Amino acid sequence: MDNGFDSPKPTPRITLSSELQNITSTTDPSITLSSQDLLGPKELGDERKRFWNMLALLIPMTGYQSPEHRTVQVLDIACGKCREGFVLSTYFGGNRFGNPSPNVLVSGIDINPDDINTANENNSSYDIDRKTRVPMFNYQFINGDATNLDQYPQLPQTADVFVIRHQQISSNEVTWTTIFQQAIDRLGENGIGIITSFSDVEHDMLIGKLEQLHCEVVMNKPNPHAEPTETQGVSVDRHIAIVKKGSLASGILI
Repeated sequence: MDNGFDSPKPTPRITLSSELQNITSTTDPSITLSSQDLLGPKELGDERKRFWNMLALLIPMTGYQSPEHRTVQVLDIACGKCREGFVLSTYFGGNRFGNPSPNVLVSGIDINPDDINTANENNSSYDIDRKTRVPMFNYQFINGDATNLDQYPQLPQTADVFVIRHQQISSNEVTWTTIFQQAIDRLGENGIGIITSFSDVEHDMLIGKLEQLHCEVVMNKPNPHAEPTETQGVSVDRHIAIVKKGSLASGILI
């Protein structure tokens, strides 16, 4: 089915369909900041569409191009249930929405074992013959400590893209600063890091910290496709920062 997306490589240059552009006009009051899963396939699908729209709108502005002729390495840090894994594979593989790419490896790590179990379920396929869900070959999820990535040799040493959704620097500044630096250290020369925040205050704290780290903040924007929650001033992926590797945060902000 044609969803109105283009998929040339190496960089997906994707046109947002009117259907996806319009999903931000409604708020689902059942979506909260609880640790529970989204309430069913429709809600999960809506979140994925919003995340896709954010990438499709903002990533091309950075000039990022996915590498050709090799696997694209995407590192999802503090990935939680990794609802975005399907979208990361699709988008950075240059495919249309709904078509994960065999040319992208999404590697996720999170300290919560229950979330990692759910991440495996969220990024699996249904085997009709076996009548069960089975892991997809181009995803891997590790229950581990994101403040020390060197413990996990199965993670890519060099990432083309890292993602940290809903960073929580206000909960523990030291821990999250370490996580940010670990992620930046893994970036390849032409790679990008995508970091989102739930709130204005938390995002301001993030930007202040990134300015002290070895990176260039190339984008700092509110996300027009953020999903409101029941909590005032809090949205899913409310703000986005995109970084590249550098000596200190000194890039031209978009």
